[in-house]
Amino acid sequence: MDQWNPLNPINVKADTASTYADVDVSDYIPSSDSRAGWFDCSAGADDITLNAYHMDGCNEPQKHAVMTHEFGHSLKPGHGPEIAVMDSCPACCNPNMSNDLQSWDISSYRSVRGY
Repeated sequence: MDQWNPLNPINVKADTASTYADVDVSDYIPSSDSRAGWFDCSAGADDITLNAYHMDGCNEPQKHAVMTHEFGHSLKPGHGPEIAVMDSCPACCNPNMSNDLQSWDISSYRSVRGY
């Protein structure tokens, strides 16, 4: 979330008893699903679901990349080029992948959000 917060005017913060959750995060453990995580915005709060079966095998930078990528979907950018955080496979050990937002991520966010 730290990567996305500097792109004003968003303000990512934890949910409290007096606020409404816009994004819920949960996990599940199906070994048959090859995704480390996915995003769903079909009804109510957006959902980020992390596959604990695969995430348990990821190192910390890979986990960070998956969470930054899936959270990015809640801000509406789609999948981007290989070096972008929004790469379609953020935890695939791409040697060019960075956990920092790339120019494509920033311009896509601004284009979708209108600022």
